Amino acid sequence: MAKNKKNVDYYLSLDYDVRIIRVEDGDEFGYKAYASELDDSAFYGVGKTKTEAVQSFEEVLEELIPFYWENDIPIPEPKRQSEEMPSGRFVVRTSPATHKRMIDMARENGQSLNSLFNALLEQYTTAEAVVSESASRITATVKAGIKSQVEEWTIVWNLYTVSPYQASEEEEHAEAANKAA
Repeated sequence: MAKNKKNVDYYLSLDYDVRIIRVEDGDEFGYKAYASELDDSAFYGVGKTKTEAVQSFEEVLEELIPFYWENDIPIPEPKRQSEEMPSGRFVVRTSPATHKRMIDMARENGQSLNSLFNALLEQYTTAEAVVSESASRITATVKAGIKSQVEEWTIVWNLYTVSPYQASEEEEHAEAANKAA
């Protein structure tokens, strides 16, 4: 029996804000429904339509919430029920040079300065963006490591595969080049 003070029916009755995104796989597409408070690698639904995705998400909730509750795995509650939303307005102080660059950037993109800041903030504060950025950095690191390893193996390979005849021929070419210089 679970140690949670709230019962499973309480968690099943919670009303999560469901987000729906379009997912593409080649020429085909569908929809994924999830709640940002829940682990979207487990708590998600998919469907060919938005409605099917939401229905699938609700079915997943009905299966996973009892499992989480019975195994004492924390179940996050919807944030909006306990938090008052801020106004959405705040002042940012920056240098005149940075302010100018941001204005220029907004003009180049055909946006207002406010729209540009909103897009940038959204890009760097959503969970998907953070995961995507982390994945990009990991991929770049792995690619750089692989490239470095291949270069190292190539050098070693060349050291072991150069025959004595080739080595002496290369030395003769180097000596001739030095004499000509």
